[in-house]
Amino acid sequence: MPTQTHANPDGTIVEVYLGDGVTLGNRVTLGDGVKIGDRVILGNWVNLGNGVKIGNGVHIGDRVTLGVGVNLGNGVKIGDGVILGIGVTLGIGVTLGIEVTLHYGVTLGNEVIIGDGVTLGNWVTLGDGVKIGDNRDVVE
Repeated sequence: MPTQTHANPDGTIVEVYLGDGVTLGNRVTLGDGVKIGDRVILGNWVNLGNGVKIGNGVHIGDRVTLGVGVNLGNGVKIGDGVILGIGVTLGIGVTLGIEVTLHYGVTLGNEVIIGDGVTLGNWVTLGDGVKIGDNRDVVE
């Protein structure tokens, strides 16, 4: 991935790594040291904290915030209005519905599906293949 400079909407300049075929929506803000893989689509009003790593083929909807150090595996799909706290890790092929909130240190295995309106508390870890329906709160 080539290193590039990116001008954020507020005028700040950061160093980022963008893969091939990356699409950035309007008003995207990238933190310093962000690494984005190939064929990634970022919607409008997306904010990525410093050091975020995004795998190949990831699709991120509108109004999404990824905290510092978030790590997304290949093929992750994130709906609109999602918030991922500091240090969240998502495995390969994870799908998050709309208005999902994952607090600090959450780790999701591969092929996990999280429904709309779900909140996962700090440090929750879910293994591979877990499915959580809409409007649930998971604290442990």
